[in-house]
Amino acid sequence: MKNQELNLLHVFSAIMTEGSITRAADRLGMTQPAVSNVVSRMRTAWKDPIFVKRGRQVEPTSYAQSLWDQIRNPLYELSNAVNSTQFTPSESRRTFRVAVTDLILEMVWQPLVSVLQQSAPGIDLHAVPFSPATAANHLREASVDFVIGFFEEHDHSLRSLWLFDTGYVLAMRNGHALSGQEVDLESFLSAQHLLATMSG
Repeated sequence: MKNQELNLLHVFSAIMTEGSITRAADRLGMTQPAVSNVVSRMRTAWKDPIFVKRGRQVEPTSYAQSLWDQIRNPLYELSNAVNSTQFTPSESRRTFRVAVTDLILEMVWQPLVSVLQQSAPGIDLHAVPFSPATAANHLREASVDFVIGFFEEHDHSLRSLWLFDTGYVLAMRNGHALSGQEVDLESFLSAQHLLATMSG
């Protein structure tokens, strides 16, 4: 592959990740006109419009989306291989975006912040909403740095660590007809239930 094509893929990756030429320019340390010029070269080299403007965002064409599906993981692995610089928590000034549920936030956030204040005072944490259906894509697209939760899909592009096991408990009001006794499946199913759902 020619160096020019590698440069095109580098800029293409930034635009696909950011969804915006302006944000891609910031990410790459380039001017917006310079990134737009690279997009023009992409269109010539790949014989496709590549991106279509939708308001302030840009949307990939079907060709661009297909190309992204093929190169995203190899580019990520290549980037990791050549950018294996040592991370020093006490000196870092990074902001990490962490996708979490409200339950996990309640469980781990305060202890985590307390540890970071001692060992990595320059690091900022931003909690963002977690959804099992979109967590993997958010990681691949680098819109979050970490996810604390469970995945509906997993592949070699993601690394994970098992944190803990969870279980279920049955909660009911005081004086409920099922309280104080062993609850079988039939009794449980015939009772009225309060449903909380993230999807609405």
